[in-house]
Amino acid sequence: MNTVEKFGHGKSSIGYISHLVLIESSRVKSIDVSGVQLLDGTPITVFEFLQKNAVWQEAQQIDDSSGDYYTITISCQIRNVSESLLTWLYANQQRRFVALWRGVDLDACYNGNQENGFRYQYNRLASDRNLIELTLMGRFTTPSLPLNPTFISTILTQYQYQTF
Repeated sequence: MNTVEKFGHGKSSIGYISHLVLIESSRVKSIDVSGVQLLDGTPITVFEFLQKNAVWQEAQQIDDSSGDYYTITISCQIRNVSESLLTWLYANQQRRFVALWRGVDLDACYNGNQENGFRYQYNRLASDRNLIELTLMGRFTTPSLPLNPTFISTILTQYQYQTF
């Protein structure tokens, strides 16, 4: 008897992000698969994307001296650049963030913690001032972990947040 193993999902939307939630790492009390515990008054920033405008990637790196690590990159395009977005980008460029994201397939993941979070950089083209390419990068000791997708829905319905 032959055994056939299938891997992957075959969905065309795997890896694309619909919502990205950023929380400054130092404001996180704890984080696990069920959600995040925050310090009172923690600002929450939410990015909502058109389909296929944001994607995440993860690569395992092998380092014999310090152990394996994972490089996670979240790349997105933000259209209709506003003054509030530019102000936020400038004000937060030295901070590190825990990132939670929901894919267009409704799966949710997170990475980052109180000690280590994502940093970002952005590009703005002179030829198209209404478009910013934003890239978040982080190097972590764990891969991105699943998150209860209802937690992001809770953030979107029960918390005050700034959205872009």
